[in-house]
Amino acid sequence: MNNFEQQPTDELQPYLHSIKGMQRAKAPEGIFDRVMEEINRPVARIVPMSRLSLVAACLVALVGLNIAVLASKSTNSRNNISPAVDYYGTSAEYGYSY
Repeated sequence: MNNFEQQPTDELQPYLHSIKGMQRAKAPEGIFDRVMEEINRPVARIVPMSRLSLVAACLVALVGLNIAVLASKSTNSRNNISPAVDYYGTSAEYGYSY
């Protein structure tokens, strides 16, 4: 006889008897319909104007900062062709044109 076929010991008897008479749980009537109704109910999500204004101001600041950095790099690249030119020599020596 393997372990699964053995009779329960006296220690397990109280636990096995404690579940006698238990039944499967049953959901209340109409629970599915109420859940589906709640899921399908439209929800109005209102964003406060102060938060929307803050997000817009941050985006404007970020775009402005990006434009300033790009303009600065553009000006620097016109004034200083390349730091590599100082190290390697003029661009004419290597056939590059800027």
